[in-house]
Amino acid sequence: MPPIPVILNLSKPTDLINSVQSVFGFLSKIIFEGPEVELTKTENAQPAILTTSIAILEVIKSIKKINISKYCDLTAGHSLGEYTSLY
Repeated sequence: MPPIPVILNLSKPTDLINSVQSVFGFLSKIIFEGPEVELTKTENAQPAILTTSIAILEVIKSIKKINISKYCDLTAGHSLGEYTSLY
C-alpha cells in the first residue's frame, strides 16, 4: 500500500506533488511508492510532510469550495507546520 492516502489521487494534489520533482526529483516516487524506510528518513520526510500537507489543504479547499484566506482569520502550525500555515 502506498504511504499516501488514496484521496490524493485527485488531479490537483497529484499535480502539486509531482511539481516538486524540479526541486526534489525523487520525492513524488517515494511519497507514492515508498519504500517507507526511505520516506521516514528526515531528509525525505520533512519535504514530504510539507508537500502532502499542502496537497491535503488543496483537497479541502476544492471539496468545500472555500478560499482559505477569506475563511480563516488566523492559521498556526508547529515546527514544519508553520510553513503549511503560511501557505
